Amino acid sequence: QSRSSAASDVYKRQEQVRHRVWGTLPADQAERMYREYASLATSLGVAQERWPADRTAFDAYWDTHMAGLQITPEVRDIAADLFSGQGLSPPLRAALPLARLLTAGLLPASVRAGLGWAWTGRDSRREARIWTVAAPVYRRLPEALQSSVARWILRTLRR
Repeated sequence: QSRSSAASDVYKRQEQVRHRVWGTLPADQAERMYREYASLATSLGVAQERWPADRTAFDAYWDTHMAGLQITPEVRDIAADLFSGQGLSPPLRAALPLARLLTAGLLPASVRAGLGWAWTGRDSRREARIWTVAAPVYRRLPEALQSSVARWILRTLRR
């Protein structure tokens, strides 16, 4: 269950980022991308029959998953540890406020509240400004550089 939850969260966040950078994909491309994430899910140990068959089924799964999600003290501690900066080099530590803002912006309000993360209209505007600048810059990067980030994330997840 936790592997399925983690893989579905990776897919959902990726979809949000992709939409912010590239906009809405045609349905056939979005479905193809979803099938590629099914491969990722199985490589992370999710049984193929546990991964929703298509995006419509995924949306139903996601809604059910989110309705039953509980943010426990352990989850809050993990989130706090992730953004504490302990053990990180100074440049990475300096990037944590930005990473936390963007992460919080991708999370549903109920999850942010469960984590104890305040979110204001000002935060929404800041996040929107960041995407306004970051999206066109990212789109201009060579494809090899764009995909290297994705490959690094996938390698990290598979460990």
